[in-house]
Amino acid sequence: MEIAYKKAIELRYKACSVCKPNAQWSPLSIRSTSTKSTTTPTIKTTTSTQCTGKTKAGARCKRMTKSGNGRCYQH
Repeated sequence: MEIAYKKAIELRYKACSVCKPNAQWSPLSIRSTSTKSTTTPTIKTTTSTQCTGKTKAGARCKRMTKSGNGRCYQH
C-alpha cells in the first residue's frame, strides 16, 4: 500500500532502509510502515530439563539441557 509522503509524516511513519526519502521530495510516495508496536513483547523463559538421550550403557543421560528437542549437545 502506498501513501503520500506528507500523509506518512502526519502518521509518524518512518522511511524504509531502502528509499529513505528526504522532506524536500514531498511528491515521493513511501510504503506505509508504522513505528508503533501492535503486539506486546513476550518474555520467553526456558527451563533446563534432563536430557532424554541414552548412554552407551543404556542409562539415561544425566546432563541438563535447554534445547527444545530435550537432548543435550552430545545427543
